[in-house]
Amino acid sequence: MFLSGFNKRSLIDFPGNISSVVFTSGCNLECGFCHNYSLISHNIDPDSLVSWDSILIYLKKYHDWLDGVVITGGEPLLHKETEQLLRDIKELNLKTKLDTNGTFPEFLQKLLDEELLDYVAIDLKTSWDKYHLLGASEKQIEKIQETIQICNKYVNKNNKQPLAKIELRTTMVPSLVSWDNFDEILEIVPEKVLLALQQYNPEGAWQEEYLTQKYSSNELIKFHSYAQNKINTVLRKEIT
Repeated sequence: MFLSGFNKRSLIDFPGNISSVVFTSGCNLECGFCHNYSLISHNIDPDSLVSWDSILIYLKKYHDWLDGVVITGGEPLLHKETEQLLRDIKELNLKTKLDTNGTFPEFLQKLLDEELLDYVAIDLKTSWDKYHLLGASEKQIEKIQETIQICNKYVNKNNKQPLAKIELRTTMVPSLVSWDNFDEILEIVPEKVLLALQQYNPEGAWQEEYLTQKYSSNELIKFHSYAQNKINTVLRKEIT
């Protein structure tokens, strides 16, 4: 399996942990604000791809200096090989974090059941009525809804402390997340699941309409303060 990128060390992608970050190629959504689009497009330069074997060599050498590994993308669950990547990471006694857009609930359920995940971050990009702006079909929206149901059941399973921490994360793109639909977004979040609000950096957008959008720090704080009164939420100013 070849991968589209590898960040050897990060302090921001895995909350509370020093991690390496592995980028998978390809995605089944078309988010115009995506800051990883150059890594996931179908026109990616083959010479820029990285082999898992080479990454594994690095992880084996430096695993004592790391807490975990993040598998992100693109959409990692497009690839059945992602399961083996997670198994290889676990064999090194490193924690695992998965970033996903939520459109593969069955695969996510399997990884949770197999106890291959320590942290899961699921994109909640906007309210359901605006997901079509990201190229999502009705079937994909249903899959994301199913993923959130899985997360709700997982965090409440037998009233035990779950192995994996789960968060929904919303990148604060003004045309997708505004006061007009913010309550709708908050209502989607299960009671025991964290919502992470992230600052949006327009510099990485690949569609022109997203290049001039950004909330000020004060506006983000207002959103966060409002959300805190309703659900468990955190504000992150960096994009992860």
